[in-house]
Amino acid sequence: MVYCGGWSRQPPPAESPTTTTATAHYAYYCADCHGPDLDGGMASSLIDGRWDYGASDAAIFASIAVGIPEDGMPGFGAVMDAAQIDALVRLMREAERTQSH
Repeated sequence: MVYCGGWSRQPPPAESPTTTTATAHYAYYCADCHGPDLDGGMASSLIDGRWDYGASDAAIFASIAVGIPEDGMPGFGAVMDAAQIDALVRLMREAERTQSH
């Protein structure tokens, strides 16, 4: 089981407007494990169309919010609100669509 480092961080500082974007949240919380381009690293790719824990937006939202402890993925529901997690799901979907073309 691999534990990624992003889960123990505090939220990005609110001073900069860019820290509220999905891209900034991805870079801060997710990129260490899933790669800076969402294409994998210590953890799986988020753009290859393969979703081991459910491919629906709701399943991906739950994976982010609650985590997948048995695979070492922490939940981020305590540090991101629903709108921020929704934005991450949209970011992944858009990157996935771009990758498939």
